[in-house]
Amino acid sequence: MPGRGRCDQATGNRQATGNRQQATGNRQQATGNRQQATAAHPPLASVDEEELRSGGDQVGTTEKTIKIDEPTARLVDDLAYLFRSTKKSIVRDAMLEFAAARRPERELAATEGRVTIDSLTLRERLALRRPELLREFARNDATEVRVFELDVADAEPVLLVVTDVVAGNGVEVILEEVARGILLMPIEVISMTRMRLRTPERLPELYARSRPL
Repeated sequence: MPGRGRCDQATGNRQATGNRQQATGNRQQATGNRQQATAAHPPLASVDEEELRSGGDQVGTTEKTIKIDEPTARLVDDLAYLFRSTKKSIVRDAMLEFAAARRPERELAATEGRVTIDSLTLRERLALRRPELLREFARNDATEVRVFELDVADAEPVLLVVTDVVAGNGVEVILEEVARGILLMPIEVISMTRMRLRTPERLPELYARSRPL
């Protein structure tokens, strides 16, 4: 029947209109929820967005990109958010602190060109990398690090450490690799724990001829 067909079509059109209106309402509600969540927990901005808002850090005319690993990047994000600062400010301040604490005693500019750790003495290398060396040794349960004073100038440097009793002899090899990677020179590591168990008579002399790192 023609009349009934038109009636069904009108009913279908009204139903479709209602569905569209409901979908629009759902989208508006979802948008409102997202805006409300963003207001309560604003996302951390990227460096570019931060610099646009703050006007940037007027440190120099040239900017360089430095790649860092993911955990360090998250730490920079957290600190920048905490102090309401830029990521570049956090990295710059950290590097200035790092350089102030680890700059060699002798003037770096005295040598022609850039100075690398290869041109530094053992004492200078230990002074520069002491925090990293102690931290990595502690990760391997090595503490009370001491530097053995050698009679021969060109002899391989020796570090004395207290190690875990259950670590075994292999821990000395591991610590030597750690020290070599940080100081970039061959290092001998002697476990005072092992020596106390096997050759305790040698320990007093070594301890007396060493100094704390």
